[in-house]
Amino acid sequence: MRNVLITGGTGFLGSNIAHALLNEGCHVRILRRPSSDLRAIDSADIEHCIGDVRDLDSIRRALKGCDTVFHTAALISYWRKERETMMDVNVRGTRNIVEASIEAGVERFVHTSSIAAIGFRTDGQPADETNTFNWDKYDVGYRISKHRAEMEIRDGVRRGLPAVMVNPSVIIGPRDIHFHGGQVLRDIARKRIFYYTEGLMNIVYVDDVVRDIC
Repeated sequence: MRNVLITGGTGFLGSNIAHALLNEGCHVRILRRPSSDLRAIDSADIEHCIGDVRDLDSIRRALKGCDTVFHTAALISYWRKERETMMDVNVRGTRNIVEASIEAGVERFVHTSSIAAIGFRTDGQPADETNTFNWDKYDVGYRISKHRAEMEIRDGVRRGLPAVMVNPSVIIGPRDIHFHGGQVLRDIARKRIFYYTEGLMNIVYVDDVVRDIC
């Protein structure tokens, strides 16, 4: 692994992966939109490719010379009005990066999925990646999109893509500039949350996720 492409490289997890790989001496390239917020990657020595996971040609250009792909790009939303866009990014975007990676003959492909793509157990026991996805009847768009993205990866594997998937839970840590995972903790600290619900919440530190992925 020497020449790496990261989709979603300006995001929380993607930027942490980028910094970790730079420390390992890798050449890091990110695929990003022109409007991407660059605060998480600071002034790191990263090559920028302008494009979008929904644009297959821009992915092909970004993949030139790369042997490894870390696919972290995704839209997280629970708003119904954003569902179509989320499906487009999370599902069709994954299909595009799979297609382009097979064409490019990449040696390693790591797809960041989510605990949201894992089915739940009805006996109260912890679930894992062997559980059949059973969230469809609840119509949670984000969960469905991540599950369908996994199906795109599985299809790619059947076609020869050397891919693995990881399913992190709620991630916290540095470079979470939009406070996706950290928002709950911040709200508790600021006493904006005055109640608790029955059940458990899985939280993982970003450095632990990066270590397992890389």
